[in-house]
Amino acid sequence: FYVSEIEKDNNTSQNISTLKLAATFGIDPQKAKQSFVYGEGIIGQCAMDARMRHIDSPPTDYMQIDSGLGHSQLKSIVIYPIIHEDSTCAVVEFASLVKFDDKEIMLLRQIVENIGITINSISRNMLTERLYQEIAIKNNILASQKQALD
Repeated sequence: FYVSEIEKDNNTSQNISTLKLAATFGIDPQKAKQSFVYGEGIIGQCAMDARMRHIDSPPTDYMQIDSGLGHSQLKSIVIYPIIHEDSTCAVVEFASLVKFDDKEIMLLRQIVENIGITINSISRNMLTERLYQEIAIKNNILASQKQALD
């Protein structure tokens, strides 16, 4: 699961859209690529194009799924951009030990749409909290300035 972030390029001072690894399941997070620039690899292409990607029979050198019982080769990968208000806010990659059928892909699409709504809601709540904290700090400054004047 990769979350979209905006970073400043130190060399050019331009904003760069990146995707940062936020969570994994069934794989060692240390083995996963930690970030992508939009357009880089399949994850970055998915974010840039805002289109789902489906890979059946990925190469054998792709990462394996780990469990307590062992490891197994991937048979199918579905990568979805999480879109909210016409922009990519994240990319989620689903891997399976069997090939995804059309119904499963449709179900994943519906889940991804709900994730986009949830991410947007959390982002707005975080912004509201940050603004509330800024107002509280400014109120404290004003109160101390008022005390100094009295």
